[in-house]
Amino acid sequence: MIVRVPGTKVDLKTCWHTYVTLAYDVTGCDGPPAPSSDLRPVAIALLLIALISGVLTLGILLAQRKHRSANQWLSALVVVFMGSLTHNLLLEAGVYERNQWLYFIPINGQLLIGPLLWFYVLRMLDHRLPAWWGRLAHMAPGLIQLAVHGAAFFLNDADKYQFWIGTYEPWLKPFFFWGSQLGLIIYLLLSHRTLERWRDITEAQFSDTRPVAMQWLHRLILLFAVFAAVAITLGLVPDAFHSTGIILPTDVLKLLIVCAIGWQGYRQVEVVRITQPTEASSSPLATSGHPADVPSPPAPTPVEVMELPGEPASVKFDPLLLQQIVETMKDQALFRQPDLTLMDLALAVKLPAKVVSTTINSGTGSTFLRWVNSYRVEAVKAAIAAGEHRSKSLLGIALDAGFSAKSTFNRAFREHEGCSPSEWVERSAQGGSSSSGPES
Repeated sequence: MIVRVPGTKVDLKTCWHTYVTLAYDVTGCDGPPAPSSDLRPVAIALLLIALISGVLTLGILLAQRKHRSANQWLSALVVVFMGSLTHNLLLEAGVYERNQWLYFIPINGQLLIGPLLWFYVLRMLDHRLPAWWGRLAHMAPGLIQLAVHGAAFFLNDADKYQFWIGTYEPWLKPFFFWGSQLGLIIYLLLSHRTLERWRDITEAQFSDTRPVAMQWLHRLILLFAVFAAVAITLGLVPDAFHSTGIILPTDVLKLLIVCAIGWQGYRQVEVVRITQPTEASSSPLATSGHPADVPSPPAPTPVEVMELPGEPASVKFDPLLLQQIVETMKDQALFRQPDLTLMDLALAVKLPAKVVSTTINSGTGSTFLRWVNSYRVEAVKAAIAAGEHRSKSLLGIALDAGFSAKSTFNRAFREHEGCSPSEWVERSAQGGSSSSGPES
């Protein structure tokens, strides 16, 4: 604590630098002691690389014609990261120390990370965003953080120093840090829930969900979860990193996240999306040309009357329709098509897609994906029983049955039979296997 001795003059510049040095904030809002001279160039180089990567990433995202709405939110997220990295670069390079009027420059809005990430996930999945006032409410904490920094930035040195020791250091700084971490966790959970609902939707319509699995979003959420865990750890034990004289692990993670976003933006043309259904759409094909999604209800018990959201009350389970669908699936061996969709099956049986979805879910208690895979598993088992595995690999048999990848085949086989395909072959050789049959 700095104490003014009566009759002496307080050097505000010295006091300000002392407080900023001692009050190191792991979020990047304030600065740590300057690193040792031999490590400072490394820290500066890494931050420069991160900022250059951020600029390139912004260029890539903004140049993409696909997913413009989603890319705008992702670009805003990169800008927020660049603001934090710029702050740390000014700190490591000693710019703040030489130009103390720059303290509180409003370039660090960590509270904006969570909502921007969630908005990006929503738009990539073609979900509607909240209304403008709702978006503003979600971003309000981050905007307030920038406004507070902006107001303090224009204070004179004496008032800025008093604001620091009287308000910012004891109250605002902990609020901004823990608020940003709590907010990020909440929005990560919201994003995860959105992706889980997306998975249910795709399983209700596609027999191969890999093209629409949105693995990139899962990886991005995982990266941010690691970022939040590291930041919280540093917040709980900050002294462990104050004297190391090296760049913060959070800054390294920011660099990795920015690079990952840039790489995904470069190859974003490979991302496959499906659009959300509207009340006006009567089939899984949206007017945009992308397949639309069909809401997937909870798995009901067999012969349970079930209605889909938006469907007329008369659309109920009919055992005869289920028999017709099953016969078509078997007679035409539709399950052998790797890219079979609910729409393909609906066209084959000449029924509305939503009626087919209702019938499958109600009659089998299963999703479209799991139901189709049950036929594929049975086809593989029949081929093994016929001895085809002696002249052909299990993967070759699986591809003939309609599976599109080894991982998908192994997962579906284990889900239906409780063992791996190779284990099933051993059981078959010993005569201990049994067939459960497809779900129908």
